[in-house]
Amino acid sequence: MRAQLRTLTRATRPQAAPRRGRAREEDEDLPYVDLGGRWGRLREAMWSPIGARTPMHIASSVDAGVLTPFVAADTELLKGPAQGVSPWDEMVIRMDPWDLYRADLVDSVGLCAWGTMGSGKTYALQTAALRLIGYGRHVIVEEDPKGEWAALAEAVGGQVLRAGPAAGTKMNPLAAPTARATSSPGASGKMLAAHRGNILRQIVSILRSGKAFTEDEEPCIDAVVDAIETGQCRASIPGVVDYLDDPPGDLVRLVGAQAPGVLHLVLRRLISGPLAGMVDTETSTVLDPASPMICIDTSMLLGADPVTKAIASACIGAWVDALLACQDGRFRIVLEEEAWAKLRNRYSAQAIDTRLRMTGLWRCSNWLIFHELNDIGQMADDGAHRELVRGIISKSPIKLVYRQSPAALALFREFVQPTDDELATVASLSPHVGLWRLGEQMSVLVHSETVPTSHVLFDNSAGRAG
Repeated sequence: MRAQLRTLTRATRPQAAPRRGRAREEDEDLPYVDLGGRWGRLREAMWSPIGARTPMHIASSVDAGVLTPFVAADTELLKGPAQGVSPWDEMVIRMDPWDLYRADLVDSVGLCAWGTMGSGKTYALQTAALRLIGYGRHVIVEEDPKGEWAALAEAVGGQVLRAGPAAGTKMNPLAAPTARATSSPGASGKMLAAHRGNILRQIVSILRSGKAFTEDEEPCIDAVVDAIETGQCRASIPGVVDYLDDPPGDLVRLVGAQAPGVLHLVLRRLISGPLAGMVDTETSTVLDPASPMICIDTSMLLGADPVTKAIASACIGAWVDALLACQDGRFRIVLEEEAWAKLRNRYSAQAIDTRLRMTGLWRCSNWLIFHELNDIGQMADDGAHRELVRGIISKSPIKLVYRQSPAALALFREFVQPTDDELATVASLSPHVGLWRLGEQMSVLVHSETVPTSHVLFDNSAGRAG
């Protein structure tokens, strides 16, 4: 695996390298600096087309005030692997979430990223993930809806699993994590009970299109979780379905016969019909804790209905949480593609919020990936739900913002609370240039750079260009 990483992160000069960037359009007011697409060494084994293709411009002293925050950033504080260069002076920009925390630049290691299609967002994140793997971190891509990350996982010797009703990958969302010898039975038992209660609520909420729970259904779910803990109910979806099909007398006396019957009919959909074969299992396929990268390829679900996608997403999240809860000492990045889809469900959003709160104990950096800030507008227009999403974003102090449409700027102001300089910048960012806000103290413009060997894994511009 080390040899594979060396090939992907430190390459010799290529014989013929692809030319990046776009040709100058005739109607552009400002010409682009075109250095002919020449490849060469920028700094520290970083090969790239020389120059970041920054547009030439004429700036007054007033304009220079806008540039100052990004030019004057103290990049000497940034440690970790090189991620790219500043488009202004080609200074190397480094980033590792835990190094940012140690430098007191952030108070947590969560990350949010936004960028329209073609802005270079995914390219930058794949570059960052690869370099952080070389730095000793482990990466989990929780959902890969387009199959964009699987090639990278295979290239570094990682584990690729495919999820879907007919994929053959088994997921038991109620399975307990492997216990640690140093864990406290009382504390871990309470966490596991809360985890199981939340995933059952997620699944039922998704299957019922967000319908609220009745006053009898809530305690019924709590009783099911208690029955799992005491061994009266098997810790699996089929086990819960069987338990609710013939509820014990004390449960009926507590909540009546209607709530168990309703929940039984709802959950039974997971073991029959189109959802069968995905989570109706007693065991789970083992996620390799030592793997440098785990990618759960969900591209088989690309054409599936929204309910199937949401159920798969919730169960994959529970599956990954069980690995994180093992607390094996490894530092992991958990990447959520299409984060907006998961945050639309309140209980799924609560699961993400819990993971963010467990960052220190689980040693995980959660990366939430959005297309645009307008994605957040697709959340339920419920005050408590919206505040939950706002809290999740605020707990993610590392914010990578790529080009945004003008329509998204109002939400950018609401959720990210940028300075006037930052707000003026994000609407006009060039492709592959992002505004990286590293806590409250530092904002830098970053042009992501990689090497030709890994460039071929990341670049999909040829497919767009035709």
